[in-house]
Amino acid sequence: MTTREFLSAISANDSLSAEIREFAAAEVGKMDARNAKRKATPSKDQLANMETKRTILATIDRPMFASEIGTVCGISTAKASALCVQMVEDGKMTVKDVKIKGGRTVKQYTVVK
Repeated sequence: MTTREFLSAISANDSLSAEIREFAAAEVGKMDARNAKRKATPSKDQLANMETKRTILATIDRPMFASEIGTVCGISTAKASALCVQMVEDGKMTVKDVKIKGGRTVKQYTVVK
């Protein structure tokens, strides 16, 4: 049981005093406020990734594989792939599967213009 579940159960329990229920509800409200603040402030890594994403979008002028994007932008293929997936989810890039030699299928990313 999480703290939130515990406090929510207490605030909903009519057999407890109003003072205890109000205290529990106030604590849940404080948790919500802390969580909202935490989500609104990007972490150091998220800020760095935003800059890298801007670089990728400004650099890519043709369909490319994550390995090519990583080489051009000076980041690892894994990081390029992860950031490209996020930008596809955000609608800033598109992705398609491309067959390459050996029968493998690789993702190719294109910037949405």
